[in-house]
Amino acid sequence: MKIGLYTFFRGSYGAVLQAFSLEKTTKKIFPADDVLMVDFKTEFHRSLEKIFRRWSSNPLYNVVWQMHILLRYRQLKKKRDAFDEFKEQFDYTACYSSEADILGNPPAVDVHLTGSDQVFNPHRKYRDVYYLNFRKGKARKVAYAPSFGINQFSDDEKEYIKSSLADFDALSCRESDGAQLMSSLLDKDIPQVLDPVFLLSDEEWRTVEIQPEFKQKYVFVYCLKDTKRLLKYAKENYPDMTVVLLSPNDLRFYSGCRHIYYPGPRDFIGLIDHADVVITDSFHGTAFSILFNKEFRTVITRPEVSVRIVSLLSTLGLSSKIVSEKKPQPFTVEGKDMLARMRTISMDYLKKSLHS
Repeated sequence: MKIGLYTFFRGSYGAVLQAFSLEKTTKKIFPADDVLMVDFKTEFHRSLEKIFRRWSSNPLYNVVWQMHILLRYRQLKKKRDAFDEFKEQFDYTACYSSEADILGNPPAVDVHLTGSDQVFNPHRKYRDVYYLNFRKGKARKVAYAPSFGINQFSDDEKEYIKSSLADFDALSCRESDGAQLMSSLLDKDIPQVLDPVFLLSDEEWRTVEIQPEFKQKYVFVYCLKDTKRLLKYAKENYPDMTVVLLSPNDLRFYSGCRHIYYPGPRDFIGLIDHADVVITDSFHGTAFSILFNKEFRTVITRPEVSVRIVSLLSTLGLSSKIVSEKKPQPFTVEGKDMLARMRTISMDYLKKSLHS
């Protein structure tokens, strides 16, 4: 029985790590040789992996950014090489270089499994691939923890979602509001399950991580937007700790912190695991902070796409970790119990949907 996985595993820490966990967990259910990552890689995907790439449509801004890249070329190449090394662990099906190719000739598997991350975001490029909009034949279509990434949809988008999901054999969602949307569109109950990174234990992730070289106590700031705001919060609230900054989308120079540009996926896990405090605006930065039971604070810098973060923290009873709340609360026993219950629900769903 062959399982084909359709998911994002390029470009970001969260994407490659959730893909790794989904593949590894599925290999616990089926023989390893039967679980294959669908290698969908177009010229668009290749362009995203280039170090010197166009960052903006503004010519002047783009020139300035290219200068920043040049100054950090060795560090950025080290990071790209680390990502390439990590992705060598995946077992792939044949590579598809165009959307028409994969939709017209999908891999010969028994189960097409799509998820997680924002594979159901209707604004995403190549959305038909991740909605599995091809004839399934005798195979089954299963979705594990897909995310929409947004919570407002036009009537056309709702119709697209409804028609695309009509022939799925098993559906779930990572966020509660997404599960409710699918339930209303399809007139059946859709379960909420955890992001794949939670399917591996903290000890399993520690076998993957690389520990940071520095040993002093530190606040790890991992941000995707508004670096200045997160740095300011870290420095004001933890003045006695070293601030370690990782901001993949921001290559500017920042003073008063240890700014690093080179971490690969293994380093990223280690930086969170060994931090004393984590400050982040990232979903997966938040997720790994929970996994490692860290003291952390989540800053909402992109309200339009933060529903997934809010849903995760709400589900686990950790909404007070959001910076806009007045008083941070520790990761309670109730929160740990809820995480354990959700992990059981998620694993049961994955096993049942793949075996049915």
